Amino acid sequence: MQNESLDIEENFAVAAACLSIANTVTVARRKRRRGQKRMWVKPWIANRECEGSYHKLMKELEQDPEHYKNYMRMDLSTFEELATKLEPLVEKCDTQMRNAISPREQLAVTLRFLATGETYTSLQYQFRINKGTICQIILRVCEAISETLSYEYIKCPNSVQQWEDIAQKFWTKWQLPNCLGAIDGKHVRILHPPGSGSDYFNYKGFFSIVLLAIVGAKSEFMYADVGCQGRISDGGVLRNTDFFKALEQKKLNIPQPAELPIDDVNYEDWRPIIPYYFVGDDAFSLSKHLMKPYPNRGQSESQRIFNYRLSRARRVSENAFGILSSKFRVFLSTLCVKPEYATSIVHAALALHKYLLCKCPNIYTLPGSVDTQNGEGDIIDGDWRSTVESCIIQNINIAGCNYTRMQHLSEIVFVNMSTDQVRCHGNGKSCFLRYQFQE
Repeated sequence: MQNESLDIEENFAVAAACLSIANTVTVARRKRRRGQKRMWVKPWIANRECEGSYHKLMKELEQDPEHYKNYMRMDLSTFEELATKLEPLVEKCDTQMRNAISPREQLAVTLRFLATGETYTSLQYQFRINKGTICQIILRVCEAISETLSYEYIKCPNSVQQWEDIAQKFWTKWQLPNCLGAIDGKHVRILHPPGSGSDYFNYKGFFSIVLLAIVGAKSEFMYADVGCQGRISDGGVLRNTDFFKALEQKKLNIPQPAELPIDDVNYEDWRPIIPYYFVGDDAFSLSKHLMKPYPNRGQSESQRIFNYRLSRARRVSENAFGILSSKFRVFLSTLCVKPEYATSIVHAALALHKYLLCKCPNIYTLPGSVDTQNGEGDIIDGDWRSTVESCIIQNINIAGCNYTRMQHLSEIVFVNMSTDQVRCHGNGKSCFLRYQFQE
């Protein structure tokens, strides 16, 4: 018994010694690991306030307004005004350990991300800010931009007079009567969200969220819905929006049907009354307040004329998406963030688009940057079409819509136009397709 107790004590002693050695080795390894990372801030990041792009390059560009506008997508005064608006939402307090990144520097980082679509790693070397911090900055500033500007600049009309003013602009600029706006969708490319299966996989062959927008006569966004899964069609996205529900419930104060503005003396006694409507492509269902083109098969002359006029009005949505993509190249890249974060980024870009159109239109949209019409009625393509090669423009010439009484009523709108008023593209094989459509 005595020998057995001695063996047990020896075993305990050996086990205790082994545990002590193992603990000593573990502690040593931890100290060694901590020793390798004992650095408060990397030297090249510590020089941010001397060598970072905001503190050095942007200060130099302030003396060169033209290149400053190209770098920030706005002039210095607009940048300062926007920074002042956002300051209460993004400002951080200095500490004894380090100075906080100023609201203006945070805004500069975010604008460069939106303007170029660069990765966080690339931006960290430009601004000398760690990429983890840049990720937080961009999301925080985008949410602040959306919160500050969206309610002020992206407003859906809510009175009869406002809708009538929009219809008058469409008639004056694009010669389409009773039109209240153009509805279109755009797929914003994202990474495959983990565990989402094919929910975000669209018919174009990549993962995306859908941006559905209603655009006014001057290519401004009046309403936008962002974040729906890419697999859902534009028509399905529209049916799930608050806008469509309000339209169906007649809460938008759409004007009552009105006479067409006919100025031909041969038709003085002919005053057809048609409803006010939005224009869209074949992805949407035809309804009382939503107009779409005739299918390409078996079109009559009057149907081709109608499609031509409808196509002209739909250019405003193409212009809006094209300018948005040419100014904010983040839409030409893949957003490597969660879908909810991508939604915040898109919302911020939309708000900035409308803000810059109002504050500095001559800087944001230079002459010739959008589609225009010359004195002969020909459409001149905007510069954004050559700048944004991969901008998504859906082909309106898709078969599938049914011939209905509503479209028959619409056909009479332009039946009095002569055939030479329909501008043909190229060899004249298609009477209304002057667009260079891309799939």
